Amino acid sequence: MPRKRWERALSVLAEYHTNAEIAEMLEVSEATVSAWRNGHSVPRAASRRQMVKLARARYPQEDETDD
Repeated sequence: MPRKRWERALSVLAEYHTNAEIAEMLEVSEATVSAWRNGHSVPRAASRRQMVKLARARYPQEDETDD
């Protein structure tokens, strides 16, 4: 099953930033980012949009536009 856009964006952000840094960028707790990365919860729509926007703006070379 193909990964969702926000999952790819989170993976890209995680390549360059710690969970604490991602949490600060998205204004959520570090535990929340950890839960997303471990598959224990799914981010709210606003957080999904923000992480995709951040990943595209900061790392356009990582953008996959296959969906």
